[in-house]
Amino acid sequence: MNHKKLHVESKILLITILLLCIFNLPGYTQQFVCPDFTITGTSYSPYYLSQDPSCTITPLPAGSVLWNQQLTGIINGFVKHTFNSPQTNVSIWYTFVNVNDTGRINVNGAGIISLSVASGCTNLSGNILGPYTGSGNWGDVLVNIQSTLPFTEVTLINITNNTGIGSGDCNSVSTNLCNIQLGNDTNLCQGDTLVLNATTPNATYLWQDGSTNPTFNVTQQGTYWLQLTSNNCSSPDTINVNYNQFPIINLDNDTTLCQGETVVLNATTPNATYLWQDNSTSPTYNVTQQGTYWVEVTVNNCSSPDTINVNYNQSPINLDNEITLCQDDTLVLNATTPSATYLWQDGSTNPTFNVTQQGTYWIEVTVNNCTTTNIILISEKTCEITLEIPNVFTPNKDGNNDLFIPIKRKGIISINTKIYNRWGQLVFTSDLLEIGWDGRTSAGLPVPDGTYFWTVHYTDINGKEDDLSGYLTIFK
Repeated sequence: MNHKKLHVESKILLITILLLCIFNLPGYTQQFVCPDFTITGTSYSPYYLSQDPSCTITPLPAGSVLWNQQLTGIINGFVKHTFNSPQTNVSIWYTFVNVNDTGRINVNGAGIISLSVASGCTNLSGNILGPYTGSGNWGDVLVNIQSTLPFTEVTLINITNNTGIGSGDCNSVSTNLCNIQLGNDTNLCQGDTLVLNATTPNATYLWQDGSTNPTFNVTQQGTYWLQLTSNNCSSPDTINVNYNQFPIINLDNDTTLCQGETVVLNATTPNATYLWQDNSTSPTYNVTQQGTYWVEVTVNNCSSPDTINVNYNQSPINLDNEITLCQDDTLVLNATTPSATYLWQDGSTNPTFNVTQQGTYWIEVTVNNCTTTNIILISEKTCEITLEIPNVFTPNKDGNNDLFIPIKRKGIISINTKIYNRWGQLVFTSDLLEIGWDGRTSAGLPVPDGTYFWTVHYTDINGKEDDLSGYLTIFK
């Protein structure tokens, strides 16, 4: 090829095109707009049936676009196929007008191009198509075009000053796409892995990193593409994978509170949803009792959990709030607690305090930085504690002195009485305040006259316990 001549012819063609545009010559550029592509050519022509039956397109087009203007050949006239979506494997029918027509096929996309004649009558050398080898002036040829990278334009350019080569209408092109789908663009969470699986029988694979496996493991953000070839079809697909960060959440360290204290757990995060251990969904949670608390925070479908244990120190003291003190008695208030410090109302710091008169007393006990205050109201009254037991009774059923009962009992809240005969045998026992022995054994038999020994264990209204004992004579 004479490149200098071609360069000059290109300049002439450019001037010619500019002149044609300026004068708006009708019919210079013609198009077929198809669902998936557009065919653009120098001019329009009806479709002429091939004069060689072995070189005929099926189904027959309604018309063609040519690389020439009318019937005069134009150097650098063209037929261009523009695809709506990227392709890697298409087949295009071209129509030859003369046996000496020759054209150059250009494909965009920067891939490695592979051309082959799938059907028809012509020669193919590199990307030069022609001359026509069939019989008769009209003949069709099917050219298969494959590329290692996606393309959107295939252009056939006239490189001889002949009538030119045309192309049919929408029936003249087939896109040889394999059925491959890597899926929609997606968002993952940090640490997730997405397996892109394009496994297809009898296929070969080429991923964006040059690997050739049927699957690809995605572990980081990026754009991933695959070129799949199977049974003479080749198809690309691309997927964008974005990784979202996990929300950062910190409920703080496990903690111990004092009785009556509360803590607010705050998990507030922009554009987040929340799920707490009790299924509540607020960004904050009020803790009022001991337990384990957790929250799951979700942002962009990525979730982070956190857990906190909240303990409560028990109240170290539990003194009665109101106490009655008998006159002349001493009451010991005891707040003893392990590892505690104390402060009484008079400034003393002992664990106990002796109360001898009525009044208001208080104690602060501190353990593990938790302080509990107890207020005690002491009232005073006259308390007579008296228990007198008789030394003789006559259980003869005459209505006088028939029962063994206390002679006098005041301030006593419980009595346990036991009576023994002179041989030390237990003949009677009672937990009644009145005792109420009628001179019979527990089996209901009357005891003989004589001397008996008794013991009494009692508790008074101040909680004080004591014992009494003595002898008893029975006369009937």
